[in-house]
Amino acid sequence: MYSSEPLPHLVEHYLAYLHEVYPTAACFDGVHTHDDLLEDFSRSAIDAHLREIGSFERRLAAIDPESLTPVQRVERPILEAHIRAKIHDLDAVRAWERNPLLYAETLALSLAAQVLFAYAPAAERARRILSKLRQTPRLIQSARENVKDPPGIFVKTAVERLSRYRAARTSSASSQRAARASSARVAPGRPASCNPAGRPGAASPIGSVIAGWPVRLNTCVRRSVAFRTATRWPSISTVDSPSRGAGTGSVGSTSASTRSSSASISRRSTARPRAART
Repeated sequence: MYSSEPLPHLVEHYLAYLHEVYPTAACFDGVHTHDDLLEDFSRSAIDAHLREIGSFERRLAAIDPESLTPVQRVERPILEAHIRAKIHDLDAVRAWERNPLLYAETLALSLAAQVLFAYAPAAERARRILSKLRQTPRLIQSARENVKDPPGIFVKTAVERLSRYRAARTSSASSQRAARASSARVAPGRPASCNPAGRPGAASPIGSVIAGWPVRLNTCVRRSVAFRTATRWPSISTVDSPSRGAGTGSVGSTSASTRSSSASISRRSTARPRAART
């Protein structure tokens, strides 16, 4: 017996459920409702996830195909294949049990997404990063309990990824301390950056390399975004060194010491050599 549930209603519930269970993927899809959360890979959560996905499969099978529009008849098998793929991934492939890289990538991408996408003020995104970091011990504990006899290459790659994430946090903190120290007092005659006025540079725009984050993490994020959005990631922006005006004076000017030294060098280079004394 068929149910009277419309297919769009089922699709709406299914997508909302996926966004709640996979908050990192939801962020890349532009849904930021669950950005405070980190994926729950505990065994009880995985079992509940399997049951919930199975209920969506049964609800889809109960919809009468004759009641669908021509467009919905095309969409129905796509939705059915997606649901079956999720069940196969959780119940047969069992990456949560074989691949520790799943946990490392989830953590790295979840944090990087909050840095890359300026969808909210920096203070709000920083608060959500702290919320995710507080849930990190639970993620690591789930990896310890779930992963059993993984292939050696999986373990090696996951350890390298987590080590780079830890180094990124240390490097980012050091960069912030150095930026605060350099902004407090800039030594005269020695520019702190490539900016003409000699002041520390402003925050990098979206699409530029994030200071303190490893290059491979940026590459991983760019590939993931390009894969999910089927577009090319914006090219990395660079800053060219200024040809002049890089001192501590005003824009386009140089200090008095620099002008005097340049004048003296010019006089020495153009002066005629004296005749040698006999």
